[in-house]
Amino acid sequence: FLLCQRNAHNQKGHHLEETRMEIYVIAHKDFSRKYIDGIRKVLLVGANRNQPGSYDYKDNCGNDNISDKNKNFCELTGLYWIWKHSHADIVGLEHYRRYFAGSRIKHIPLSEKAIQDILSEHDMIVPRKRKYDGYTCKKQFAKWHKSEVWDECCHLLKRKYPEYAVCFENLEKRKSGYAYNMFIASKTIIDSYCEWLFDVLFELDRIVDLSQYNDYNQRMWGFLSERLFNVWIMKNNIDVYEEPVLFFDEASWFNTLLGSLKA
Repeated sequence: FLLCQRNAHNQKGHHLEETRMEIYVIAHKDFSRKYIDGIRKVLLVGANRNQPGSYDYKDNCGNDNISDKNKNFCELTGLYWIWKHSHADIVGLEHYRRYFAGSRIKHIPLSEKAIQDILSEHDMIVPRKRKYDGYTCKKQFAKWHKSEVWDECCHLLKRKYPEYAVCFENLEKRKSGYAYNMFIASKTIIDSYCEWLFDVLFELDRIVDLSQYNDYNQRMWGFLSERLFNVWIMKNNIDVYEEPVLFFDEASWFNTLLGSLKA
């Protein structure tokens, strides 16, 4: 798989202003478009079963899609669509309730100019790290999800990607990490990430029977991918720029604040 090198991705900012940028806002239902601007496009996930409406893109457009897997893969069915179908030079993933912050005081999402400026110096924009409720990453995953899935992932990485297994074991001991499956980066970087991520998840999906879990944990691959994102960043020495996240509903804001206070 391609190992990311900063100069190859953005040429240290040369001509970034001439590139095509699309930030895909993941949604599974209709919502207020108050914060959707010129660079942000709404991408409906689970389009094979979710309610109809007006969206810029749907994750079932094109023959190569995994829309039917949305119950287990969550926003990753949108990420897969971006990987296979987006022609933008710079791509991003946000959520209909969560956006990268341009101004938290004014409640304004990150602008195209700000994104260009950041990516002229860094590989990727990511959310600020979130604490794991006072636990290590491994223990927090076991508390809220399933420890056997974590162990199965570790075994898979050791067998198929031993160089990533070292980073996975490093992550196990950490008490904070990047969450929400949010990012902005060059399409080249994201293509490399997706090639690795979906190879791992598709194999786990063949091994693990998620139907034995409750509805919450049937969303397992979305949860696990948040942790694997950190592993991939570590392994590939991605130069990240941490940006705060805006929450546009009270429940998301309160739960995130509570999680941070617990740590």
